[in-house]
Amino acid sequence: MRLSLLNSLFGRTAVVVLAAFILFSVLAVAVSREYLVRPLQERAAEDLSALIVLSAQVWVELPPWTRLDYEAVLGREHALQVADASEPLPLLEEKDRYIKLIEHALSEKTRKRVKLKTSSENPDWRWADIDLGRQVVRIGFSRERLRYELPTAVIAIVAAGALIIFLTTLLLALHITRPLARLTQAVQQISKTGHYKPLEESGPRELAILAHRINSAEREIQTLLDNRTTLLAGISHDLRTPLTRMQLEVALLPPETPEEQVHSLDNEIDAMNRLVTQTLELARGLGKREQPDMPLADFLGQLVEQHTRDGEPVTLDKENGCTFRIPSHPLRRILENLVGNALRYSDNQPVSLSVECHEDSAVLRIRDRGPGIPADLRKKVFTPFFRLENSRNPQTGGSGLGLAITRQLCDFYGWDIRLDEAPGGGLEAILRLTATPPTEKETVPQETA
Repeated sequence: MRLSLLNSLFGRTAVVVLAAFILFSVLAVAVSREYLVRPLQERAAEDLSALIVLSAQVWVELPPWTRLDYEAVLGREHALQVADASEPLPLLEEKDRYIKLIEHALSEKTRKRVKLKTSSENPDWRWADIDLGRQVVRIGFSRERLRYELPTAVIAIVAAGALIIFLTTLLLALHITRPLARLTQAVQQISKTGHYKPLEESGPRELAILAHRINSAEREIQTLLDNRTTLLAGISHDLRTPLTRMQLEVALLPPETPEEQVHSLDNEIDAMNRLVTQTLELARGLGKREQPDMPLADFLGQLVEQHTRDGEPVTLDKENGCTFRIPSHPLRRILENLVGNALRYSDNQPVSLSVECHEDSAVLRIRDRGPGIPADLRKKVFTPFFRLENSRNPQTGGSGLGLAITRQLCDFYGWDIRLDEAPGGGLEAILRLTATPPTEKETVPQETA
């Protein structure tokens, strides 16, 4: 699901916008810190250190009996305290940039090295010993004065602005990609099911024109398909008439006609009948979707039993009572093609079926012991009339339509089929079945005899 979202136009747009959002936020914070926060911090440190030094100088110059009143004014108006400097205090170990700026400014103003100190009795205060030559004055200020709120405010403003831009861009991308997603779904519907619901030719001008073009193309395609079906149906009818006469003439051959010759003629007529039937079936496409009508385990049991009665070595491995329900008619047509090919091209060596059942899906594997198919041709064999003359026995090759019909049915029902090399040699057909979405009662047309 995550990969599907990232592969979509909206997902990729969201990733690009998110990356731009993060880059903008980082650059905005860095620029704000360098050109706004840093100068203001330097100015604030300069002002605080000037106030501390001035307060110490005034305190020294005042008569002793007025110093208590002055200390009260410092505490009330400037949040500063004057303490006894005779007792040593430990140096402040944790220092951020703002504290270092204060120490630097104090050192420059007093022309002596000043380090901020802390006290275990009052850990929320920071103290500076100001050496005025005649006397050392210890002045403290609350740690609250070191709380510099501007960086948080800048980050909040930048983040809020970037988030608004990010969400607005996503909404705009969603507004643009949603009609495109509908167009994509409609085109996929044409290619997979043949059923098409015309798109609404509304919205932005470009999308409305695109929807109109798709609707027009679909109507033209449907007309061509209908004409093709009509043409092939006529050809099929015209071919079946002489084929029927040929069958009648073969049946009326003199008794002295060699049996091998009669048998050969019957086989050729049957082959032509099958070719006409499969060609017409492929040309007609598919009807409406058939609903699930039986559990997969029951279906496979019946299929294997039928092949066993016919003397064909087909086995079912790992059968676990799969209750996943499937539409039996299309699946039978698919498996008859796959199992028939496996038996034909492996010279009737055993063909094994196995199933992995899940709650809403199942995986079928059909393995044979034949020569297999080269990796570069495993997709081409699903093309109509494609035959592996160089890879399979040419005397047992079919019309080249069985796998094409199989692919058509799988696409119609949303199933996945692929060919791979079987363990130990041979070919393995892997068919992944998924639950058929609920629709109205639908059936697949029966094969034309």
